Amino acid sequence: MRKFNFRMERVARVRAIARDQAKAEWAQAQGAEVEAQQSLDQFRQAATAEAIGVVPGATFANHAFTGMTMRAQSRAMAVTAASQTLAQRQQATQAANDRLIERQRQVDAIEKLRVAARERWQEENRLEEAKTNDDLVGTRAGILLAQARRKNAASTQT
Repeated sequence: MRKFNFRMERVARVRAIARDQAKAEWAQAQGAEVEAQQSLDQFRQAATAEAIGVVPGATFANHAFTGMTMRAQSRAMAVTAASQTLAQRQQATQAANDRLIERQRQVDAIEKLRVAARERWQEENRLEEAKTNDDLVGTRAGILLAQARRKNAASTQT
């Protein structure tokens, strides 16, 4: 029996490596997205805490109110920027996920080819083995038949 040899083994290895790299890129993008989400949550919590500190109807000095307004605007800008960053990171994560899915499809396609090639190889080996067995049986039967004929010929001669 000959050894199974998949001719596209190198291609399969390269595609598996590309898939593993895509997994790493996706994990990195996912981590960046989580980091951006946490940052946005922190900005929102800070803005909420500051807004809660402002009591309606309270009297403030003009400069204190102006300072609070500027801080609130600054926090709102930070929340907006963090939201934009999160959206960008989500898009990057989605793109990495799409690449990962495509790489996995490529690996799966090669794996299907490998399975089909192995099945063909097994079938060829089975047929070859059956042919060899048939030849052995035929050869053995031929030998036995020839011996029987010789015995018959020898017994009829005497």
